[in-house]
Formats: sequence, structure tokens, C-alpha cells
Amino acid sequence: MAKTKQWGSTIPRILTPESEDRAVQHLITYFREGNYAGASFERLGGGGDRPEVADRITADDLLALAMLSVSVGGFAAREILMRPLADEISDLLRQIPHSATIENEEGRTLLTERDGAASRLWTSVRKAGAAAPQRMRRAQSFGPVRTSKLLARKRPHLFPIYDSVIGREYGADGSLGYWAFLCAQFGSAPHPALDDRPLAERLRDLRRRAGLDQNLSLLRVLDVVIWMDGTDAGSDVDAGETVDINDEDV
Repeated sequence: MAKTKQWGSTIPRILTPESEDRAVQHLITYFREGNYAGASFERLGGGGDRPEVADRITADDLLALAMLSVSVGGFAAREILMRPLADEISDLLRQIPHSATIENEEGRTLLTERDGAASRLWTSVRKAGAAAPQRMRRAQSFGPVRTSKLLARKRPHLFPIYDSVIGREYGADGSLGYWAFLCAQFGSAPHPALDDRPLAERLRDLRRRAGLDQNLSLLRVLDVVIWMDGTDAGSDVDAGETVDINDEDV
């Protein structure tokens, strides 16, 4: 699908100071009240970024996607976990320092570097499922939603999650440009819509007020707050976490 709306400077209302109490309650509902399996996404099996597995995709990483209601087909799983694609992905992960985050210049440079390791990693993961029979390829393929969630599992402080709710709340169609947009948001001067505070400071405040582990990535805080508000999930704790992945694009 062609990109019809650009990623601009829009800040979803839920992130603004007047919505702070609601945003904090979203985080409490999601992470502290046991209502959502996704609360275990980053730390399932000890975490996808722990040193001994940070540079390779494991079965735990694929299982973690299920915490976000994203299934992984057998053909795609086999390709990701076995040679040659597994080796290609691991080689690229090794080129992305564990110290790189979207909060620092090192990470933002990686995310915005054309044909850099991060961009090539995205492209490599997108290959998964390509060997599936034609009739199954659409369901097996790794589009932006599956890909972004898998990368976020390996480098939770660097790679943002993208789905249709995120795109809609930011007023953008498609994932193209999301990395550069968020890099600008995290690296920019204080934002007027946030009472002239930087986005990272705002997210840290929400995390602190919700009483969450300080190791929880700010990107996950951002994702959950926007997703909860964008689906009105905070008013229905039995709601699923499924997003539309059938029209994954760009």
C-alpha cells in the first residue's frame, strides 16, 4: 500500500499532560493487574536481549510474539531459526551494539542510517515465510507488524513496535518513516504539546507514576499507552490484543 500520509509532528492526545492520569491508568491496567499477556513480552524466558541470546533469534522470541497475539507460521519459524536466514539475522544483530537505544545518538544513528545494519536487519527478517507455498505465503509472511515486534524483542530499547493502531493514532498510513520520526521525537528539543518537555522525560514520568520496573523500555511504555487508548482497551480488560496484520505493507 502506498504511503498516503506522512509521519509528521503529531503527538497523540493520550501523551499530553491533560491525559496523564488516564495514561498512567492504562499502564497500571496493562502491566500490574494481570489483564494482558503482552505484559510478559519483553521478559518472557528471561528476555530476548539477555547477553547469551541477544544476537540470535530463539524459539522463546517467536513465542513472545504470541504474547502480543501475533502468530508465526511453521515455514517462517523454520527459516528464522535455521540456516541460512538464521545466520544472516545473527550476523546483523551482532553489528547492532547492545548499548544502542533510541534515547542515545548511537541508536538514532543506527535507525536512520540508510543501508545500515538496522535497515538490513529489517529487510532480512522480512524474508521469513518466502519459502512457504504460494497459497500460504500471505499468512506466513513477516510484514511490518511481525517484523517490528520481533526486532523489539531483541533490542527493546532501540526498535519501536508498529501496528495499525500506532499508525492511526499518529495519523500515518504505513510504517515507512516511523523510525526516523521517533528518532526526531526522542532526540529533539522539548515539545510544546508536552508542556515543553522532551518525549523521553514524559514517558519516564508515566512509567514512574505507574510503579513499573525502570528496565521496562520507554518504547514499550509508548506502545502500550497509545495502543490501550487507540483501541479503548482500558475500558474492556477482556479485549484481545490482535491488530490487523493482513495488509502489512512497506
